[in-house]
Amino acid sequence: MIKIKFRDIETAFVVAKRMLFFVYERSSPLQASATENEVWARAWSNGDDPGGRRFTRKGVVSADYVFGRPLKVYFEIENEHLIVDDRFLELAHEAILSTGKEEVL
Repeated sequence: MIKIKFRDIETAFVVAKRMLFFVYERSSPLQASATENEVWARAWSNGDDPGGRRFTRKGVVSADYVFGRPLKVYFEIENEHLIVDDRFLELAHEAILSTGKEEVL
């Protein structure tokens, strides 16, 4: 796991949300049918995974399936840190650049 530090927790959430949406968009050759906000809300609530793992710790997201697409993404937001698996580091970097938040690292 890699820990990426931002200036504040709000920025960590913005980047996490964008990163998750990138994974969703690339998980299928079909055009994305949900918005970034819808994907985030579904993953945050474990909406497509009623029998799956439940996390009680604040700031933990496990997006196994989102709107039927297998994402298999797990990350944490802890204070101003985004903690992601190594395999998502490139997507996290892309999300940082796309949000214009690169100056806050």
